[in-house]
Amino acid sequence: MDLRSKIPFFIKLTIVQILLVIVFCIVVINFGKQQIQKYNQEYVQRLYENLASYILDHSKQPLLNEQGEPNKKALSDIAMHTMMINPLVEVYLLDDQGKVLGHALPVERQVSDQINVSAIDLRLNSSSNTLVIGENPGSPGVNSTFSVAEINADSGTLMGYLYVVLSSSVAGQVNEGIQTSYVLKSTLFFVFALFLLVMITLWVYLFVVTLPIKRLALSVRQFFADELKETTEPDSVDEVKDLELAFYSMQERIKTQIKLIKQADLDRRDLISNISHDLRTPLASIQGYVESVLVKSKSLSEHDKKEYLEIALKNCIKLNKLIGQLFELSKLDSSGIKPKMEVFSLSELVSDVIQSYRLQSENKLIHLNVNIEDNFHTQGDIYLINRVFQNLLDNALKHTHQGGQVDVSVYRKMETVVVEVADDGVGMSHCHQQRIFESYYTGDNSVADDQPGTGLGLAIVKRILELHQSHIEVESAPQEGANFKFTLSLA
Repeated sequence: MDLRSKIPFFIKLTIVQILLVIVFCIVVINFGKQQIQKYNQEYVQRLYENLASYILDHSKQPLLNEQGEPNKKALSDIAMHTMMINPLVEVYLLDDQGKVLGHALPVERQVSDQINVSAIDLRLNSSSNTLVIGENPGSPGVNSTFSVAEINADSGTLMGYLYVVLSSSVAGQVNEGIQTSYVLKSTLFFVFALFLLVMITLWVYLFVVTLPIKRLALSVRQFFADELKETTEPDSVDEVKDLELAFYSMQERIKTQIKLIKQADLDRRDLISNISHDLRTPLASIQGYVESVLVKSKSLSEHDKKEYLEIALKNCIKLNKLIGQLFELSKLDSSGIKPKMEVFSLSELVSDVIQSYRLQSENKLIHLNVNIEDNFHTQGDIYLINRVFQNLLDNALKHTHQGGQVDVSVYRKMETVVVEVADDGVGMSHCHQQRIFESYYTGDNSVADDQPGTGLGLAIVKRILELHQSHIEVESAPQEGANFKFTLSLA
């Protein structure tokens, strides 16, 4: 069983929605954090964008001499006064190539010897509204906002830069401290509470939305269990999975039904054609002989009249038998016959049927033998089982030559009683055996050619035995006879 089919559909939707909300919150938090950081950086940059120029303009001593060497005392004084006002800034003295000439940081601080001047050029040549991030010499690999001013000689030649980092490493430490502050904790608690509220609301909403699907899946599952006597997937709680399996099952069932309908339509046409032929033949014969008697009544002798009327009567009997078989088969196919189950002696029934066929078999010079092991009792409809024996014996006598024999055997096999009706007649090929129980199927191996069969007797036998939860088998070969066998449960 797939684990996914054990999880209800709305739970799956809830899990997916939770994951999406979590991912969305993470993205929004990170995006917001980045935007706040950029906002703070831009705010600081705009606030202190002229700080370097202000320091340079109010410096009492030049920071670089004519040889480009740094005035460390002047730089130290500037850094001290600046950091007294704002301890988050750091002051650096650079040459025109970005080399760090001096600073006032502690000796133990690791400071870069060189920074990229491209950010400095961009800052000097862009508007104040543009956020420019540059390297922080005091924190290698970290970029920070900065304020910068050019240091020019008296001749106007660029000698270097006064580079003021506005967000030093101290600012990062302060920021990390703020992240664990009460305000941040309160904000996170509020976000978490809001998240739980959204999840509960979403869960209730999805439950209500998927409730009709759940009801539909339950109805489909109940339909399969009650009407079709099958289940979609017993351990499944996934409503959509149940509906999917039900759809595919119904799809296959519909395809099968369409094939059966098409086959039934073909069978119906064949049945109508066969019935029309079988009814027309005896009716035409009856009509012909009766008209002959009426038209030629004066010229016909009494013997001829009697012969004509006997032939007409024979066709009437055949027609009546055919109509009776059609009516009986129709009721069997439409479940119009409900077997009246009762316990009766199968041995006595077989003996009675055999006795009624003695005269017919003797007239055809066919030996009719019976072998009954014991007085077996079974449960079934005695009239329908009697009909089975009659049809099987009619079929056996019809396909057996004069001087042949028909054997009827009744014996026990485990908890059932087996009945066999065998003859040594013309037999049949394998292709005939596959179709012999179809309605209106007749082979061309009948011995009594003057009395062709209707092709309904064995079809009736098959339907009756199906009503008794049994089936009939046949073993045969051309010119080696046929053996029909079926079983009934012992009472």
